[in-house]
Amino acid sequence: MQEYRILVGVIACFDSHFLLLRRSMQETFMPGAWGIPAGKVDFGEDLEDAALRELSEEAGLVGEMDNLVGYSFFMSEKDGKAIHNVQINFRVQCKHQDIMLDPSNDLYEWVSFDSLEVHQCDEFTKKALRQAI
Repeated sequence: MQEYRILVGVIACFDSHFLLLRRSMQETFMPGAWGIPAGKVDFGEDLEDAALRELSEEAGLVGEMDNLVGYSFFMSEKDGKAIHNVQINFRVQCKHQDIMLDPSNDLYEWVSFDSLEVHQCDEFTKKALRQAI
């Protein structure tokens, strides 16, 4: 039986920069990868509420929803089971840039829109960021 997951991704913006987080090396899924705040939507949770919650949990930021900017599909695996993931991405305008990381991330960087192509984040993340620009 296949499992399906709905995720939200947050392109957090502040002063013409967007937030990238580096996943802790202790994480089992993509340790050391740079990405945007993202996570699973709880059953019955509104997508916009889930995006703002993930932003707060992962980075300690409060923001205002700007708009839905796109979506991506990807496959993953957990305990030998294939998971079909749909990630819905939102642009959020942050009220401040003071980060308080949760343990799932160990570094952050506010990156200018102009420097996206030279950053070490993967193509999946770059695609999500391009959706917001």
